[in-house]
This record gives sequence, C-alpha cells and structure tokens, in this order.
Amino acid sequence: MILNVCNNSGMLGIFYLCKIVIQMICYIVPVVLVLSLMIRLVKALFINEDIGVTFKSIANKIIAAILVFAVPTIINSVLVLIGGSLEYQSCFEMATLENIQMYKKIEEEKRLENINEIDPSNPDNDGSSSSGSGNQTISGLESYNDYYVVSNSMAFKEHIEDVNFSQDSDVDVYGSSCLGFAYVYASAIITGDFTITRNQSGLRNGNSPNRCLRATTREFSDKQSALDVVFDEIANNKACILKVNGNVEGTSRHFVVVIGIRKNVTKSSLTEGDLLVLDTWDGQVEKLKPEGSRFMISRDNGMFRVSTMH
Repeated sequence: MILNVCNNSGMLGIFYLCKIVIQMICYIVPVVLVLSLMIRLVKALFINEDIGVTFKSIANKIIAAILVFAVPTIINSVLVLIGGSLEYQSCFEMATLENIQMYKKIEEEKRLENINEIDPSNPDNDGSSSSGSGNQTISGLESYNDYYVVSNSMAFKEHIEDVNFSQDSDVDVYGSSCLGFAYVYASAIITGDFTITRNQSGLRNGNSPNRCLRATTREFSDKQSALDVVFDEIANNKACILKVNGNVEGTSRHFVVVIGIRKNVTKSSLTEGDLLVLDTWDGQVEKLKPEGSRFMISRDNGMFRVSTMH
C-alpha cells in the first residue's frame, strides 16, 4: 500500500518538495495575475482602448487566478477518480521537515542496528528470522534495552505522549475503548503513519477507529500457541494485539499492543514475561508478568486471543 512507500525520508522529501511547489504556484501566480490586472486597468483609464477587449482580458485573468487557487482541489478530485486519494493525502500530511528528520533518524538507527546485530561468526545468521524453527531467535530489529522491538514503536510512543493519545487522557470518555486504541496503535506502528491518531472522535462512543489496517483475530485454547503467533509477527517486524487482564484479579479484559521480545529468547522458550507491550491505557511501554502487572487471560470463552494486522 502507498503508506508503506511513504514511510521513508526520501519519499517524504519528494512529497515535501511537491507541497512547496504547489504552495508557490497557489500564492505567487495569483499575485502576478492581480498585478497584471491592475496594470491593465490603469492603462485602460489613460489609453483609448476598446472597453470590450479590456473587460475580456480582465475576465480571463480573474478566471486564471481562481483556477490557480483551486489547484489543490483539482488535484484531490483527480486522485479520487483514479483511486488512492486518502493514501496520497496522508503522504502529503506526513511530508513535514519534522517527519523527514524523524525517519532519517529511524533509518540510520536501523541501519546501524542491522550491522551490529548480525554475527559474522555464524554463517546461518543473516539478520533475518524464520518462524519455522522452534529454536530460532529474533535479530535484525531495533534494540531497546534487553529487547528487540519493531520499527517505529519507540518513535510512536514519543508521538502519543506529545499528542496525549491514550485511554487515560480522558477516563470518563475513553474508559472502554482499549481495543479501538490498540487498532490505532498497531496500525500506526506498522504503517509508520502517525497521523491516524487524528480525528478518532468515534472512539468516544465506542465506534471503530478510522483509517486502520484490517485485523485478523485468532483464539487458542493453549497459551503457547498464541505466543507462537506473537513471535512470528514480531519476527516479521509487525506489532500485534494481545488480550490481557484489565484488573488485578484478571476478571476483566484489556488489550495491549505487543512491540518487542526479549533478546536471545527462542520461539519454543518464549513466555509472556518475555514480551514488551505498549499499553493503550497510558501509552507507556511495559513488561508482562512477572515483572509487570499485565498478564495474558483466557476470560470470556476460555481462549487466548491474538489479533494480527494486515
């Protein structure tokens, strides 16, 4: 999808340049036309010129100025006809100097991480992960303390802190919208489009969030099978959604976004205590039990639930 193409500094730089060019056209050209119109009027006052020709010239300049002002609207209309309007609009919104610098930093950190984490003494380790082996460990992802985390996750954490986008930002309104927040969190991390945190007022009424990826929910009677799915998603550099306890007793449910796995843990040895999550309640990075307070539950139907995004 287009959003994935825009998740790099180079492509955002192109969109940013396009924005500058369009803004220059929209502001400079109308000014030139207005000045030209004024000059024509002055000439008409002092030179014996056919009034019909004068008004025709003035009308043409006014129409041209209106058309230039309407350039952004015309472009959006064309995109609607050919499809992909929302995706291109999101790319234009993301194309700011701040986002370009942010993605340059992420790309450089990922490049250095890939260099540092590949073990040259192990011919089988090429920095990638395979979900087919129970002894496979994760490598090649961003490093965060003792964990490997998916791309964009730490940058997104900083973003939601800046814009105050979490459930406890308004307890009375967002108290039961953890799954909606989880969809937004996971979609933003996977696509790199942090602008989808905007205009999510539907969450206030328990409605579905806007502009999110599609979710596939899988349920398992045993915890390890659910953890296997989590491992595969993180190994593929994708965040996923996990059902955990909402209160201390685990009698209510809550949803968090899994963003990382402890280093040197294999697929077969993975436990919930090896997971690193972004909690939709307060937007903070947390560990699951025994070090944290959240833990996987099978409440409701006796099944452990994992949602993957695509």
